[in-house]
Amino acid sequence: MAVNSPWWASTVIYQVYPRSFADSDGDGIGDFQGLTNHLDYLQQLGVNTIWVLPFYPSPLRDGGYDIAEYTSINPDYGTMRDFTRFVREAHDRAIAAVSPDATGSDVDEAARSVIRGRGYGEFFSHSTGHGIGLELHELPVVNRMNGEKLPVGSVVTVEPGIYIDGLGGVRIEDDVIVTPHGAEVITSASGTELRLLSPA
Repeated sequence: MAVNSPWWASTVIYQVYPRSFADSDGDGIGDFQGLTNHLDYLQQLGVNTIWVLPFYPSPLRDGGYDIAEYTSINPDYGTMRDFTRFVREAHDRAIAAVSPDATGSDVDEAARSVIRGRGYGEFFSHSTGHGIGLELHELPVVNRMNGEKLPVGSVVTVEPGIYIDGLGGVRIEDDVIVTPHGAEVITSASGTELRLLSPA
């Protein structure tokens, strides 16, 4: 795909109505955890972008399009913790994409497609990562524009995140070494329990 091509020009998009897609807790209503549980299946089908229909609180007179609250998640579909889990899923998939055969844009897309697919793409406004060395931010960069392969031995950050005005945000960051066999994580955010704080 050319650098200036729209992202959707070379992607397979799968539209999901969360209420009916996958129920993880047996209450008869689909939820974020059900969707997260099926990501590998969708990826095996060749899907790399999931278009999630509205999942905000709603009186459901119009299938969820009659949104009552733009800064929350419909409790039928999950919680802010579930929201954080899918950011972690984007983070984990980006780390899994790190290899000497991957470009910075490949790793960025691994994270970005998860977030974009759940309808939060516009809130992921930064690059996924950057190189670390003598300076804090160095090459190689992990963003949509970097078509160069990640050099073996380089250290990069993997830090996808979502920031929503008036609500807050989540960013999960790890530093990884690019090895001949993939990523070696050298920080500990991957196993960290996140605590979600709400404004008072």
